[in-house]
Amino acid sequence: MQPKQLKVINKMEFKDRLRLKMKEKGVTPYKIGKDTQITRQSVDSYVKGKSMPNSEYIDILAKYLGTTTDYLLNGSENDMFVDDIVLKNENPEEYDYKAMYFKKCEEMSEICKSMSEMYREMARLREENETLRRDMKIRHIQKTS
Repeated sequence: MQPKQLKVINKMEFKDRLRLKMKEKGVTPYKIGKDTQITRQSVDSYVKGKSMPNSEYIDILAKYLGTTTDYLLNGSENDMFVDDIVLKNENPEEYDYKAMYFKKCEEMSEICKSMSEMYREMARLREENETLRRDMKIRHIQKTS
């Protein structure tokens, strides 16, 4: 039998995981607002699912609640599998976890390659910008002389 790829359904959303961690820690939006730079109104909005915090606030919330940003955003404590994910098929031995792992590695490798290309392009543009500035400065000096 061919191993199946893992199909998952994340039952919880960000607002649910945030509410759960707040309950576990015994804090309210008011308490978070008092202890951090995030306002009570903002925390209320996140818990109700009306808005999402920016990355800085997600990091602050994760640290304050003693969890990870991965957990708050994806339900994952370790980037792979979590408690609040349900397998569509009840036979986990049929899933090819090794293939899933290598697929994630390939995806990360592609992201790194893209980022590397982007940084090279940025360096090239920065150098080109400096050359243009030098040329403009030289022309300006020649005009004024």
